[in-house]
Amino acid sequence: MRRMLLALGAALAVNLVPGAVAAADAQPSTLTLVSSANPAEVGEPVTLTATVSGQGGGQPTGTVDFSAFDRGPLGSAVLVGGVARLAVTLSAGVHVVSAFYNGDAAFFPSGAGLTQRWGPPVSSRVGLFSSPNPAPLGFPVRLTASVIPAADSAVATGTVTFRDGATTLGSAPLGQPEFSVDGLVPSATLTVSGLGAGTHSITAEYGGDSNLRRGVSAPRSQVIGQPIRTETRMDSATPRSVASPRTSPSACSPTASSTGRAGR
Repeated sequence: MRRMLLALGAALAVNLVPGAVAAADAQPSTLTLVSSANPAEVGEPVTLTATVSGQGGGQPTGTVDFSAFDRGPLGSAVLVGGVARLAVTLSAGVHVVSAFYNGDAAFFPSGAGLTQRWGPPVSSRVGLFSSPNPAPLGFPVRLTASVIPAADSAVATGTVTFRDGATTLGSAPLGQPEFSVDGLVPSATLTVSGLGAGTHSITAEYGGDSNLRRGVSAPRSQVIGQPIRTETRMDSATPRSVASPRTSPSACSPTASSTGRAGR
């Protein structure tokens, strides 16, 4: 996985810079990428078609490089009438495939990507975190679920439902994925504040999408304690309130003198 992330970073560092062959007055180009079958049967060849168009008139020429996030380069094809095609077959699972147009003297480079699946949807794993834990009674608790696919390059989409035992607490959509040791991992967050005192068994269920099957996290014990109370202490000339997790047996001394100091 570390090698995959380093390779992706290196590719981005190169590919996001306009091609050296482009002239100073070159125009932007746009690449669109489609697949002939998605999903495809295991072992079925899939034709990737990259169509490159240019702004300001004219037709881009040159080559398009195809690659897979978890497999590296797949091959190159020459643009014919602005279209380049490549037939590929990858292993069962989900793969992020990209195409990069290298540019020419009249047009800058451009690229695009898609998620291609061979075979049935792959499994997913759901991680769950809560904070703070333990939490005072009535204090908001933030629940965060991360959906990790079995395939290295699959990225989960959809929603996550949070439950306290059999009681549904609410649902939240998965956000933008972030790089982690598990690849590109999106998260969903829900904040709840109505949990009663005691220990709660919290779970997060991912509903799945076209490429990933549903998944449920392991139960997480969330402890809700006693409420935070305040007590008033008369330990100086100026009274002040101090937060305390329990009620003091004596809020302030009944023998305070006229100067505000506690009696001796």
